[in-house]
Amino acid sequence: MGDLTRLPRAMSMLRDMISCNDYPDVAAQFGVLPASADVEAAEHRDSHVRCEALLPCVEPLLEAATEAGMIIHALADADPDDLPQHVDVAQRTVVGVVARLIDAGYLEVVR
Repeated sequence: MGDLTRLPRAMSMLRDMISCNDYPDVAAQFGVLPASADVEAAEHRDSHVRCEALLPCVEPLLEAATEAGMIIHALADADPDDLPQHVDVAQRTVVGVVARLIDAGYLEVVR
């Protein structure tokens, strides 16, 4: 596994990409554990705020991410059994990136 500790926003982006239940185990695997329980609670809350900003556009966002995963799968000329994994990775990546861009003020969700 790669060293995510060198990436300044790895913990918060990883949190946006991984379910709340799976996050502690995944974070431990990558060594991106929070400094304290208070930091953990604040980061968890902040992740929910970022991800909730996606709610107005989550359906078309996940549809586009699914298509991106299918394109990645085709470009990789991968085993057909790997398609669900490519789609999952694309969806998690798009959610993490778009949530971060909205939070930073680069994107605004307008409906």
